[in-house]
Amino acid sequence: MKKNELLFATLIFICFHSFSQVKVEKDKLLSSNQEKGYELLKKADEISSKVERIYKRHKKRLTELELKYGDLKVTYGNKGDYESLLSQVKGFNTNYNSSGIISYKRQEINIREQSFSLLNNKFDKSFWETEYIKLNGLKKNINQLIKKINQKLDKKLEEKKEINKDSNHKENLKKLDKKIQNEDFLLEKEDKEIKKIKSKRKKSVKDFLLEEEDTSTSDFLSEDNSDDFLIESIDKKKYEIKSKWDSNGMFLNGVIDSKGGILIPFKKWKILEYENGIAKVSILIDKEKIYNSACNEIYYKGSWIEILKEGFVDKRGTFIDSYIITEFGVNPLPFFIESYDSNMSYSERKRLKEKRKREEKLKSNKCKRHIVSKEKSILSNYKNY
Repeated sequence: MKKNELLFATLIFICFHSFSQVKVEKDKLLSSNQEKGYELLKKADEISSKVERIYKRHKKRLTELELKYGDLKVTYGNKGDYESLLSQVKGFNTNYNSSGIISYKRQEINIREQSFSLLNNKFDKSFWETEYIKLNGLKKNINQLIKKINQKLDKKLEEKKEINKDSNHKENLKKLDKKIQNEDFLLEKEDKEIKKIKSKRKKSVKDFLLEEEDTSTSDFLSEDNSDDFLIESIDKKKYEIKSKWDSNGMFLNGVIDSKGGILIPFKKWKILEYENGIAKVSILIDKEKIYNSACNEIYYKGSWIEILKEGFVDKRGTFIDSYIITEFGVNPLPFFIESYDSNMSYSERKRLKEKRKREEKLKSNKCKRHIVSKEKSILSNYKNY
């Protein structure tokens, strides 16, 4: 019996000693985990402070840059201001990325999770993840500022391009205006010369009759020309300039009196005037095409000159003076269609319209001057016709 009691007591002692040993070991383990947990927590707090310092520094710098942008927005700073600010913000963005603020925050969260586990505390990861919102919010603000400055800079660059285009356009218009003035001067000079020639040749029936009255009647009234036009001038009958087609399909003009009597015979000519038995007529004797690039570009079917024989005829249809050669320039309406690229802006269309207007004016002047030169040549060639 004593032996059994001793064995039982020994067994109890061993069990108690083992339990005490396990408890001591467990207490030691808990104490070690708590110590590690607190150490990790301390380390996490240090990282958190570091993240907060970096964040405040970046936030302050971003606020300064946003204020600079605000000033530019108010004063509409020049292109260089925006380029400089954009460079600063991009540099700040690079600095923000290289500061490691996001990776520091990730380390902090991981360490806190470990420390909470060792300390047997519930770790609310979502609460700490909200810190990312703040950090990414700063990153978002940086990107928005970069976008704003880029948009403003792009606008400034477009404005600069537009200014350059306007400047170049004005220079081109000046050059075209100078060419037009030069053509105007040359045209005016040649026009004066040809008007001088034409003025000597312009004479009405009345002028002609007055000239004839100034001459001696003995020079005109003779037995050989008893039916002279001056005799006809005594008969002041009513008349009518008539047109008709002959059997060959020719268009003829003549003058008849109130009774249908022929005063001027019907011929292939144009009757310009009639008075006292004398008619001023114009006959087409030639037609010359003008071959000139300026005219061909302006006029759809080109240009040509009609060469006319002008003079005074009597009732027999005979020229009674030394007739002259004149000319008549014929030009169709300008053939020009305005067309624009559908992608053109209003200012681009305006510039193109102004340029085209001057180019057409220049071509027109060149064509007119060519025609005047041609007229002079024709008058010279036909002066002894």
